[in-house]
This record gives sequence, C-alpha cells and structure tokens, in this order.
Amino acid sequence: MTLMIRERVPVRIAHPVNAEDDVFLVTLDSPAVLEESAARLGRDAIRKALRGREEPKVALDLGRIELLSSAGLGLLVNLKRRVDAQEGRLVLFNVHAEVLRQLRQTALVRLFSLAADRDSALELLQHSPAV
Repeated sequence: MTLMIRERVPVRIAHPVNAEDDVFLVTLDSPAVLEESAARLGRDAIRKALRGREEPKVALDLGRIELLSSAGLGLLVNLKRRVDAQEGRLVLFNVHAEVLRQLRQTALVRLFSLAADRDSALELLQHSPAV
C-alpha cells in the first residue's frame, strides 16, 4: 500500500516491502514535509500506518531531505519513540551529510540506526534486534 498524504505533503508509506519481512518503507518525497503543518500530517500518516502493529520495522528514506528544521527533527524523534514503544526497529537511510551533521550536533544521532542505502537498511532491519 502506498499512501500519498495530500499532494502538498508527499509522504509515501509502502507496506510491506516484501511479504516475509513486514517492513514499512517510508519516503519523505519533499523537504516541505518537514515544515510545521506538513510534519504534523506526515506524523499522523505514519502513526496511522503503524497503529496496532507489533514490533514494526521501519526504513525511512531521507534522500530528498537536505536540511532538517526543528519540525523535521521532531518528526524523526516522534517516529523513533513510536517505533520503540511498539518494540520495533527504525533505520534511516540515504542521509545527506548536512542532515547527519545536524543529528550529530543535536546528539540525536545516538538514537538512530543509519544505513547508506535501501538495501543496507533492509538488511539491518532483518538482522538486528529491537533496541
């Protein structure tokens, strides 16, 4: 299933990536999703997709995000908390250098598992325990 959350806020949530692994692939298609109102809509869409799921596995593609606003950081932290509360796993991938720098400066990098690309993120989700 792929959801487009209102055309002005492109968030794609594909589930499952493959039947065996039950992985959610979340793609932020535009930096606009990280603005305050758009982040709320994105957060609500992700919350709805994960509702009732035990131990969700989420791979979040940040490839089109070159800079995080405070709303964007909040979206990431909120997603991490939600996944952790459900004893799941979250991996960020395709992370731009500037976004990685921001995560390091805010000390949020320690919260997230990072992967270079989609395949590496899926590999981490298949073989790492929930944290």
